[in-house]
Amino acid sequence: MALHGFLSQTARRMREGIAGIGIGFALLLGALGQIITFVPGAEMGWFGVAAASALAGLLSRRWPVRIVAVVLAASLGTVAWVGYLHGLRYEEFLRQRALD
Repeated sequence: MALHGFLSQTARRMREGIAGIGIGFALLLGALGQIITFVPGAEMGWFGVAAASALAGLLSRRWPVRIVAVVLAASLGTVAWVGYLHGLRYEEFLRQRALD
């Protein structure tokens, strides 16, 4: 019985650690992404990875951490979508420029 309690406690700590690392990595990528200059459209990949890593926060058993993970993933996902739209506009610009 003592071994089972130890293993479940270790698993709980591990889940909390993975959740914290995922959210921390997402925050780091999000902050770096604000100061890095991207080719139009490249933001999609950068912030997409950040949003996906924020979802690791859902492994946490604490609701406030889960809420932070969802809000962070949604906001970074929105920035990734805007980056995708910038890429589409940039490709259209390049097509128009090639026709001229």
